[in-house]
Amino acid sequence: MKEKIDLALICCYNNEKQLNELLLESYNEQNVECEKILIDNSNNKFSSAAKALNYGASISKSNYYIFLHQDIKFLDSNSLKNIYEELIKCDGILGVAGVKENEKKVFTSILHGKNKEIAGKGKIDKKEEVLTVDECLFGMSKTIYEKIKFDEQTCDNWHFYAVDVCLSASEQNIKSYIVPVNIWHASIGCKNKSFYNSLQKMKEKYKGKRQYIKSCCIRADVNKPKYYTIIRDYLGMRYGKIKKMLSLQRYNSNS
Repeated sequence: MKEKIDLALICCYNNEKQLNELLLESYNEQNVECEKILIDNSNNKFSSAAKALNYGASISKSNYYIFLHQDIKFLDSNSLKNIYEELIKCDGILGVAGVKENEKKVFTSILHGKNKEIAGKGKIDKKEEVLTVDECLFGMSKTIYEKIKFDEQTCDNWHFYAVDVCLSASEQNIKSYIVPVNIWHASIGCKNKSFYNSLQKMKEKYKGKRQYIKSCCIRADVNKPKYYTIIRDYLGMRYGKIKKMLSLQRYNSNS
């Protein structure tokens, strides 16, 4: 019999096949079991992750929560237990990928994308403090959640809800951390119109409080207009792709 832990996995999903083949199949291979709150949003009942996850937390009977995407896969049987053991010792928010205040790179140990590449340039092997964590998987105690919750007005679609929670928590002297863990996030995220609309709301919320909104996907000056942010981000992505292409060409020419 598996050990039962005081934890709720809270996941809002819209792709049942992906949920079953990645998250749930790998969950069934874990050496612990916990409460699972799976929120079916295939009919668009919830208009935002903030609303869905607040609902999930409200019906949970556990004292610790992990919020995660449907396309997360635990890569060994100890992954969930390891995260839980770190979570119950943590006095803040705990994630698996994040960014720091004064550094540009993403810190993590997880894999992402179809090629299972490391999801950041700052590979970690121990717990580290960060400014914000990525939405793919993060957790906190019920006690901390009750102090901050998800902002359903600012985060009114599917972006920045973990970033906002971390920044709101920091205003109450609650820190955010990341830990190394053996998981795979199948997608790499996307930037669409709703992404930049959410970012603009984040900029408005924190204007006068901080200079930048920093996530694993973007670093945006709160004082710059929306289209400046979009153009700068687009040019940065193009530069990154060109740099990667030239690096591969040099590698191939030296092989």
